[in-house]
Amino acid sequence: MVVRSLKLEGLDFSKSDLENIAREIYKLKYAFKKRESFSFKNLKIPERIYKTLTSVGSIDKQYMQDVINSVQEVVR
Repeated sequence: MVVRSLKLEGLDFSKSDLENIAREIYKLKYAFKKRESFSFKNLKIPERIYKTLTSVGSIDKQYMQDVINSVQEVVR
């Protein structure tokens, strides 16, 4: 849908082009955070996150840590 919408505006990007652009933006975002001393190691998730119910139930601490570890691997 996004690719079609962009084409209507005269912008010819493929799905792959947009995915690559998104990855590059994501990496630049975390390069900035790292330069400004952000560290996944120091990331603290507020306890209330684990107490708040979502549409699929509560969020497990181990699941959240696994997600953080996965994101950390992607942005290296």
